[in-house]
Amino acid sequence: MHWKPALCFLVAIPSSLSLVLTTHGGRIPTPPPPPPFVGPSSGFDGPAPGTYLPGNGGPTGGLGGGPIGGPSQPTRGGSPGGPAAGSRRTTTPSIGTAYDATQWRFWWEFNKEPFLIRARTRSRADTHTGDDDIAVGRGLVGPMVEHERLLDTDYSSRIVPALVKTLRSKNCPDNVVPSSLIALAKAKRDDEVVATLSRFLGSDDQESRETAALSLGIAGRPIAADTLIDIANDTTAGRAITARSAGIDVRTRAFALYGLGLLAHANDDIALDGRVFECCKHVLEDRYVKRRDLPVAALHALGMLQPSATYDGVRLRHRAIELVFEILGTRTSFAHIRDPIIHAHAATALGDLVARRYRRTKVMRRFVRILRDHRSATWLHQSAALALGRIAFADDEDALAALRNYQREGRDRSARYFSMIALGQIGGDSARLTLRRRLVDLRTRSNERPWLAIALALLESSSGDDARSAIAREGSLSDLRAVYRKTKNASDASGIAIALGIVQDRSAADSILERMAVLRNDDDAAGYHAIALGMIGHVLARSDLQAIASRSLQRGQLMSRCTLALSLLGDTSLGSTLVHRLASRDLSLVEQSAIVRSLGYLEDRNSLHGLVTLLTNERAQAISRDFAASALGLLADRDDIPWPSRISVGINYLATCETLIDRYNGVLDIF
Repeated sequence: MHWKPALCFLVAIPSSLSLVLTTHGGRIPTPPPPPPFVGPSSGFDGPAPGTYLPGNGGPTGGLGGGPIGGPSQPTRGGSPGGPAAGSRRTTTPSIGTAYDATQWRFWWEFNKEPFLIRARTRSRADTHTGDDDIAVGRGLVGPMVEHERLLDTDYSSRIVPALVKTLRSKNCPDNVVPSSLIALAKAKRDDEVVATLSRFLGSDDQESRETAALSLGIAGRPIAADTLIDIANDTTAGRAITARSAGIDVRTRAFALYGLGLLAHANDDIALDGRVFECCKHVLEDRYVKRRDLPVAALHALGMLQPSATYDGVRLRHRAIELVFEILGTRTSFAHIRDPIIHAHAATALGDLVARRYRRTKVMRRFVRILRDHRSATWLHQSAALALGRIAFADDEDALAALRNYQREGRDRSARYFSMIALGQIGGDSARLTLRRRLVDLRTRSNERPWLAIALALLESSSGDDARSAIAREGSLSDLRAVYRKTKNASDASGIAIALGIVQDRSAADSILERMAVLRNDDDAAGYHAIALGMIGHVLARSDLQAIASRSLQRGQLMSRCTLALSLLGDTSLGSTLVHRLASRDLSLVEQSAIVRSLGYLEDRNSLHGLVTLLTNERAQAISRDFAASALGLLADRDDIPWPSRISVGINYLATCETLIDRYNGVLDIF
């Protein structure tokens, strides 16, 4: 099997959404796909007139691949050079329900990881501290099991040997290989892992081949650079490595590019950064590339470059910025790139490269012009807003004015919402005033308030500690609490609860806990309220969260979100129960996926023995072993920030392509 039903990014996703996780794992809600290319003769042409643009008042039909509704007919697809990843699928769960990709939760699922990391860091520092009630023991019902972190010997003597044994076994099912490759890349960070992963680059199985390329980047070993560059550039050496004498398929080349970006990001090596830059430049300048997947992957790889502040590093960053900037222009060497999807990713890549390290007036002005030009493609409006949120300063009045105007009057709904988020990211008194006024304005639409609340929370979570900022912050929090209490719609209230969680407003905790109890039969709303309580650090909610999670083993989304909340509070009491249940033969794929995600959230060493035993048991169901490998990968991940977040944070998730986000075949459908 290539897919797993997703329950969160990463996965806390509304039950009305259509979601699937791959066995390389999956994390993110999938927005509607963009239109395909017109054809090779048209180069990178954009959509034909009248084509639906996501978030622009077009259809909101659902995609197959959700966690509810039973199996439907398989979806098959092809890609040059081999079968589409996941072509062995026999069924695809689908709910057949329409959804609105402009909902706040889509942005949250792609961008939530930094906020969860901050909350988790605080929890580990303050496990035994908190409110006075906690200090004297009131309100604590039942035992609290704290994190027991993995030891170095767990990696070397248990996890890695189990994964290597599985991959070398002649009886290893095909669907267990990709998840084991990802898990091994996370667990074993030395040069030996490169040889093990590279063995699968020549696999006849498309999924194994592309996953191996990505895994080399996740492993972060510089010696893999030559191999990945050869694959990305489709060289003679690359064709020999992949056993593709007629040419390497686009999917594997794209995954190699994402791997190169991850590899460069993991190493402070200016020489490696330079080689990755040249590889991406070569792909972008290739006029014979007729699919958007390769340019999009190259742009994301460039966006992941983090060259040092040395002379050579600054010079390389400048070259990367100029290269990507010219893609948005009319330079002859990039005239072949006319696809607005690619331009949208070029804009967000510029945001990553500049990222308020210094002023780039030329870049900022380009984005301001895009926002003001009603003729610009919808995806460009969206990405320009996202990029301005990364590069503009609080005193850049032109940028602030463009964002203020667009969030009020812009033609695309998603771009309006992204403009609100950008104002929150930029911060400052002007942005604060704009957001607060719109939040409390009675004329503001209910479904806009979660976006405004999250934007205001972003602003206040990064504001200063001086007395003036503290006063302004309290005013904003007061507005957030008041709007939350007045909001009737469960989904909208959930978004505002998440905003209160981002800003860690302890004064709102009791109200959120009460609302969670009222919404206990609404999996989406109750789950998001649980996450908000976890981010706030409300330890008094622990017993309620334990009770809901224990009763929700067959309600995957709610269970995984409550488990996430408990992990943010330092509680791993459900770990052994979940491992035992994962081995059961009566579980649906949705339940198994939820358990895997939950075990990843808990990060508990006590889960290790059961997972290793299940993975290495050749008599166990292949799908159970597959999920066990995915869970081991989550448990053994040594990165502070999960690798998908390097790509997903700040992304324009509405500008999709097959190898980026595609229900179950994209790089961001992997955990």
